[in-house]
Amino acid sequence: MKRIVLHIGYGKTGTTAIQGALATNRQLLADEGILYPEWRDFVERDNHNGVAKCLTYREHEGFLPSFFDGLHKSAANTIVISGETLAIYPERGAFARSQKSMVDGSVFQNGYRADPNWRIKKRDLIGELKSSLPDADEVRVVAFLRRQDLWLESVYNEDVKGGYSAADFGSFGEYYKNSLHYDQQLELWADAFGHQSIDVRVYEKDQLEGGVVQQFFQAGGLGGKGGDVNALVAKLALPANATPNPRLSVEALAARRKMNARIAWLPEALWLRANSWVRKRADAISARAGKDALFSRQQLMTESERAIFLEQFQIGNERVARNFLAREDGVLFRDSL
Repeated sequence: MKRIVLHIGYGKTGTTAIQGALATNRQLLADEGILYPEWRDFVERDNHNGVAKCLTYREHEGFLPSFFDGLHKSAANTIVISGETLAIYPERGAFARSQKSMVDGSVFQNGYRADPNWRIKKRDLIGELKSSLPDADEVRVVAFLRRQDLWLESVYNEDVKGGYSAADFGSFGEYYKNSLHYDQQLELWADAFGHQSIDVRVYEKDQLEGGVVQQFFQAGGLGGKGGDVNALVAKLALPANATPNPRLSVEALAARRKMNARIAWLPEALWLRANSWVRKRADAISARAGKDALFSRQQLMTESERAIFLEQFQIGNERVARNFLAREDGVLFRDSL
């Protein structure tokens, strides 16, 4: 029986830990009949974010044939593809200038705007991905969802930290708003692979029994040759750092945003050098302030702003809870505001 597990994200829901566990244990998983293929370009190694990027930015699509050819030739019973960009490309918005490199920082995100044609583009991306995959008896699409306000705060921190944004938080939210209608996103994947193929997990501490890696292996049905998920997870060599992608403190975030604006339009080679220096300065500021704990909040919104922001997703979140998690109460996220 041939199976494919598509981990589509979302980012900032433990994806670094999941992908780290998969990449670190490639040989162990291969011995169990599970292929976690390498993505070979000069940026990505432990994940498959390049797949969505190449399907979006056609100047990079040359990476795709060899990757998919390897999947077709594989004798593994299960193939796992993990790339959080599958959840947000291509609908996250439009770039101020074309992306000439797979290095995201070569493009400074300015003039944020949502793409009104995102559904058509996303349907095309999913369709092309599906047609490129080898035939399988089962495809499982796994999505971890984080409450929209917390997700946006976390992604904003990451993009500012990486040097990709100097936008204010409000403008940044406009750029990503299409990605946050989880019901609409999941329905597009369900249209392509079937409603029964979608497995949703909620990124809240009390809804992640065993942690994100355990939850992912359960969602993907990754039990190896013995079919025992818990036994296989127990064999994994897991990353030692519980927060492998730590965020900046509030103080460092403000400083980094100002520095980003100063280096934004440098040519790519100079930008890379300047960005490395700026990142070290911001990390030093963050270290002095102390790192935030997993699941903690940064409060980039006031309580009233947070409530208003979440209203636009309430009905959609109820649909996800009922249609994908069979929750009659329609409650997707249980943590208090």
